[in-house]
Amino acid sequence: MSADSGRDTGTDGETVADGETVPDGETVPAAEPDLVATGGGLAVLRDGDDAWRDESAGGHVLRGDRALRAFDLRTGAPRWKAAVARGCVPHRVAAAARQVVAVLVCDRTELRLAAFDPADGKERWTVPLDRRSVDVGADVTFTSAHPLVVRVVEDGTSGLRAYLAFGPDGRPRGRVEFEGDAGKIDEYEPARVAVDGDGGRLLAVTGTRCRKWDCDQVVAFDLSDGRELWRAGLEGQDEGLALRTVGDRVTVLVDRGPKQSGREGLYVLDAATGDEEDRRSYAEDVDHGKPVTDLIVHDDLVVTVQSGDGARPFTAYRPW
Repeated sequence: MSADSGRDTGTDGETVADGETVPDGETVPAAEPDLVATGGGLAVLRDGDDAWRDESAGGHVLRGDRALRAFDLRTGAPRWKAAVARGCVPHRVAAAARQVVAVLVCDRTELRLAAFDPADGKERWTVPLDRRSVDVGADVTFTSAHPLVVRVVEDGTSGLRAYLAFGPDGRPRGRVEFEGDAGKIDEYEPARVAVDGDGGRLLAVTGTRCRKWDCDQVVAFDLSDGRELWRAGLEGQDEGLALRTVGDRVTVLVDRGPKQSGREGLYVLDAATGDEEDRRSYAEDVDHGKPVTDLIVHDDLVVTVQSGDGARPFTAYRPW
């Protein structure tokens, strides 16, 4: 099951929403992650743009009393407006039933995390993103709003590349580096990482060296301290494309490798132990090498979301 997607364009720019256009050659806001978030019955958006990046802008572009806005997801009715600390602007946002969170850029020099009450937008806490200063130009995105896990990728050989976990009060918990004893997490494929909120685990497809070729495995880390809990190898040259946790199971979509003409398959693992519970192979190569940006498990379907020219935006698999 697949469908095509597209967007309207015009001579003066690209249509984003409700007639709003972006001049040719400028970044389209919709292409940036975590500008709008949904969760807990809310749609939350950061009310502003990235003019803070430009010193010549002469100051921040937001009013401090309406930096974040929340709407009822079903009706669109406004729910609340939230302020952030003076000198700060919201850069990324995520939402869950228990909290709304945002990455803030403060005084163009510091990244902070802030949490808000989803009922009324009242600020609960604001903390530094890390114990050391993180470059404000770092790629920072949310992997999970609750439990709170943030993905940070800094430039440079000594830059921070890790998943950082935080407790309900904003205190730092475990961190999982992109490269370590458990193999290497691909920084360009965030769909290969998922958070098991009920079990307090971060699960990731990591690459390592086996025999004469590189091979993939699934590794579980404890969010409380970052330690490895278990690892499960994928067969032969199966390449992990994306994974998702639902209940006590981890579903992993794989490319079966050149010997299988790149056809897809599914692994189902026990989230607590990594034990394999099921495995399936499919007769076609559906992904055609296009990036899988998300994996959705719904009832008896596993749905992939893909991006890139010529990609099929959605493909549904029946795992059983």
